[in-house]
Amino acid sequence: LGIGSGRTVGAFLDALAAKVQQGMSLEAACASQESAWAARRAGLRVRPLEEVGTLDLAVDGTDLLTEGLDCIKGGGGALARERLVALGAPHLLVIAEEDKLRETLAGEVVPVEVLSFAHKDTAGRLRALGCAVTLRMSGGEPYRTDNGNPIYDCRPRPDIAPFALHDAFLETPGVVASGYFLGMAHEALLAGPRGVRRVLRRRGQ
Repeated sequence: LGIGSGRTVGAFLDALAAKVQQGMSLEAACASQESAWAARRAGLRVRPLEEVGTLDLAVDGTDLLTEGLDCIKGGGGALARERLVALGAPHLLVIAEEDKLRETLAGEVVPVEVLSFAHKDTAGRLRALGCAVTLRMSGGEPYRTDNGNPIYDCRPRPDIAPFALHDAFLETPGVVASGYFLGMAHEALLAGPRGVRRVLRRRGQ
């Protein structure tokens, strides 16, 4: 399994622990140190992604998503590693609460991980793309990812298309990863007041 990060993934691992106790044998490649700890606690054998090769399935949460399964991720700060884990599997399953659904991701805040070196200069380049940017803080200090990098939470103008902005982020010197996960998820399980709804990505998307 490829395991993402965040509160929802933690709940998934708690549920999976019961299956492991019943005899299921699972190995996991995890996107964050926190997820690796939770996976070990659940009884999974944790291995580095580069040692696993191709994963059978990747499971992750999401901050926001559309019915077409385009996502914004990175609220937990593991967006760069989450992308690598997701790309290592033929199928990405997203689990989330139904209230995270949006008609469009345009104008929504998207995290961007940047190199620590000269990160304020990188922030200026992000502003030039049409975003209001805020350096993420933790305990009075700039937040640091497991990679040691800061994150800028970017609110783009609503007229900027997410696909175009994602490409612009990746072309910006100093940017490590964009929180746009567009066209990557294959399936979502959405929990709501009426139970769990399964959403599949339509062909051609």
